Amino acid sequence: MPRASKREYVTFKSVRLPIYPYKHNGKACYRFAYPDDSVKGGWRYGTRSTKKAAKEAAHCKAVEIANGMLDLSNLPQDQARLARAFLEISPTWEDVELLKRFKNVSSEPLAETVKAFELDLKATVKSFKRSHKDLISSLENFAEYCNEPIHTIRKDTLQTYLTAYKAEASRKSEIRANLIRLFNWARLHEKLVTPNGVHEADKLAVIKVPKASTIVVFTPEELRFLVENVAERYLPWACI
Repeated sequence: MPRASKREYVTFKSVRLPIYPYKHNGKACYRFAYPDDSVKGGWRYGTRSTKKAAKEAAHCKAVEIANGMLDLSNLPQDQARLARAFLEISPTWEDVELLKRFKNVSSEPLAETVKAFELDLKATVKSFKRSHKDLISSLENFAEYCNEPIHTIRKDTLQTYLTAYKAEASRKSEIRANLIRLFNWARLHEKLVTPNGVHEADKLAVIKVPKASTIVVFTPEELRFLVENVAERYLPWACI
């Protein structure tokens, strides 16, 4: 900073920021300084072409520091509009943390998520069985159908895939369970965010699987009649 005699100050509450003449790229301008413990030396600087503009910017920064909040007048117009819209929602700190998680969520294609799931599964199970291979195969098939990042996939896409899948109800029910398992894993590994604890696969309609036919049990009299009247080539089957 220059000598104290060349400095002027902008004050707001307990915050006092210096302003002084400066040369930037050979051009005369004005500079203001404000404290920031995150940088070496503990000071950051702002530069404006005129003293008036420097004082206005320094005042905004002093307000921000004094109030512990962001002065929207010191933001570009588009950022200020977004900040006002966010404040109108009256967010809580939980909302802010959720927004951070949305911002940091993975954007990898679904095929890569399925591969990561497979590697994690192989690392956690003692042996990779046929049921595990079937699980991964069904998820890879879905990834061929929809290879978007998992956090962008909506229930309608999942439901359309299941509805169009040519298989018995029991198989469709298995695939639904596989999708839910993948989404559960992705939520655990922060590859998607679930504000209310429910992800898109949880919203899939339950698939009704027809009950298996009831086993017929013959009475002694019925069995005796069957053995006495069945053709000889079917007798072993009847006895079994």
